[in-house]
Amino acid sequence: MVEPRFPEQEDFIGRFLRDLWTDYMTAVTALLQEGHEGVTAAQSRVMTLIDREGTRPAELARRAGMTRQSMTQALDGLHRMGYVDVTDDPDHGRAKIASLTKSGAAALRDGLRAALTVHAEWTDAIGERKMRQLLTLLRELRDSVRPPPTD
Repeated sequence: MVEPRFPEQEDFIGRFLRDLWTDYMTAVTALLQEGHEGVTAAQSRVMTLIDREGTRPAELARRAGMTRQSMTQALDGLHRMGYVDVTDDPDHGRAKIASLTKSGAAALRDGLRAALTVHAEWTDAIGERKMRQLLTLLRELRDSVRPPPTD
């Protein structure tokens, strides 16, 4: 385990979330690559952000917390791999829409299977009761700090 940068600082949620997210994405990506060689953790994340009916790249960049240019590069890579199509938005002349191809949808389903495999492994590590407690607490925290949706 890597020593924290500020070891004198008491533990706080950010450290655990960062470390666990890194471990989680590493494990999920390794499983996903068994059937989809070359897909990175970042590309996998981008695919999870695309709505069923497609999503504008600018919106994907906002959701991912990245620049439009970086999102365009990620989508270009996914397009070259056959997982994403980027087409003109019929509702807006200059805008584009990114959507998953059939291969992209299959990769997304395989990614879900990989995520559930990691979830099961982690459940085995701490036990079902503790995993249920953890999920309950995480859901409560998420719902408490996330702003209400605006319609």
